[in-house]
Amino acid sequence: MKKMSRFVSLLLTAGLCLSSFSACGASNGSNAPQGDASANQGTGKVNAFGWEIPEKTLKFTVSHLGGNYAPDENTKQGLKNMHDYLLKEFNVDMQVEMTSGDGAEAQNLALASGEYGDVVTAISYASAQKFRDQGRAVDLSPYMNDIASNVKKVMGNVYGMVEEDDGSFYMLPRSVGAVEELPDLCAALRYDEYQEIGAPKIETPEDYYNAIKQILQLHPTNALGEKRYALSLYEEEYPEILGGYWGLKQGWDINDQNEMTYWAFSDAGYEMTQWFNQIYRDGNLDPDAFVNTFEDWGVKCANERLVGNVGYWWTVYNKGHEVWQKNNPDWNENQRYFHLGFKSENAKQATITGKNHLGYAYTMITDKAKDPEGIMKFINFMSTDVGMALFNWGIPNGVEDMDGSGNIIKNWEIHEDGTWEFDPDAKQAFLDNTWDYSKEFQLGGSSSILYLFRTCSRWDDGEFCIWPNQCWYEENPWKQMMIENLEGTIFDATPLMVLDRTPEFSMMENSIKDAWGQFWPVCVMSASDAELESNWKALQDALKAAGIDAYTQIMQENYLHNLGQ
Repeated sequence: MKKMSRFVSLLLTAGLCLSSFSACGASNGSNAPQGDASANQGTGKVNAFGWEIPEKTLKFTVSHLGGNYAPDENTKQGLKNMHDYLLKEFNVDMQVEMTSGDGAEAQNLALASGEYGDVVTAISYASAQKFRDQGRAVDLSPYMNDIASNVKKVMGNVYGMVEEDDGSFYMLPRSVGAVEELPDLCAALRYDEYQEIGAPKIETPEDYYNAIKQILQLHPTNALGEKRYALSLYEEEYPEILGGYWGLKQGWDINDQNEMTYWAFSDAGYEMTQWFNQIYRDGNLDPDAFVNTFEDWGVKCANERLVGNVGYWWTVYNKGHEVWQKNNPDWNENQRYFHLGFKSENAKQATITGKNHLGYAYTMITDKAKDPEGIMKFINFMSTDVGMALFNWGIPNGVEDMDGSGNIIKNWEIHEDGTWEFDPDAKQAFLDNTWDYSKEFQLGGSSSILYLFRTCSRWDDGEFCIWPNQCWYEENPWKQMMIENLEGTIFDATPLMVLDRTPEFSMMENSIKDAWGQFWPVCVMSASDAELESNWKALQDALKAAGIDAYTQIMQENYLHNLGQ
């Protein structure tokens, strides 16, 4: 298996654009589709999506083995709606089976029992290796330059990361690419409160905390008299994602010679910890920061108890001003969080958001498939712009709401001639943050269950992507502000990926997480500088006992290999 050493531009031929909606064409509906070329027999009839209707129903089963699937009624209805739509409009009978238990257990059980579908998806790299090594997966390489050429084009440079040394190709990454300009992680403040203190310039962690302290002086409690905090955290926030403000890359201090130092043994990691410790010692860090669930954190955010945030950008939307907007009839536009960046004076640049262009899960056509070529042809359709719209935005032209109201839920439309457009009312709802995300699951495209391959990158028109709420930034001043404020903080984290995660490596990684999970909170909650220094040494000792030296060596070799050195 070739790893990330093949970071080269693949010289792709012009390839086959299935329609004007493929990644080769426009996505604004200005061109009608062309017919699909395939070795499978078709009727000669091409539908509005550019898909040639097969003469015989393309029927296949999909085992979605990601686990932890607990659909609500809207999602169940959406999956049924999509199945019926595909059968009617595409003559494709795609039956998807999910599992509610642990995904890793489900994948191991499928391998042990031999019970799995024509396609398996949402599986780990380790499971994909087992399917390949046990002869349970189809080599897709014969299709990649012909009927699946658009998949190969969309994959771009990451194709070489999963292609075998002999040119065979078994593991199809489920999601590739990224929206390059969109930060995932940001700092945030209440915009109205920030303006109230004179909108001071924020360039460093100290600037950011000073602004928060000024706000807390004016508004130490919320409307219910509850104490407000500068920051809080929750179970998914950890040093690896917080250190980017100090120049760390997903927990690693990487110098100009590409030498890697784990954050807990770096000056940047200590500086980060000192910063959080100062907030704690000032009494301004939520005392439950290290035990909060996301829902716990969300309640505090919704109750206006958190002045700032240094995590994912969308959380303070979803749990903050989108809640206030619905519940407060006197809400105004400035009563919201806005996003900004800052960096330590000792860091060359902030490296807050790491973009992974390969994803973490895979799709494989298995030895059970009777028509692997037909399935691959359909996956190639999924890779076109209009295919991604269908499987991520959902059924076009709308579905009737299952609540019996007669209301139509829709976010885009497609016409018989193949032209399409996003529904203007739906677009405005996304821009106004009033789109009903619970209802949209009835469209069948937002459950993250049905797609087998997609790109998270912008489509060729530069406007659309698989997430409507991440489009039209030029029409949303708040998100445009976020992009401008976080410019230069996004980096390519793909080389940091470890594909071949052996059980020993995973155990070592878990031990390291357990070590900092126990000792880093103690460092942050130190009562003095001397205590912090002592606790920091205890953290380092625990990490050494957990195998940090061997772990760092593996990560170093992997990183250099992935860079092609």
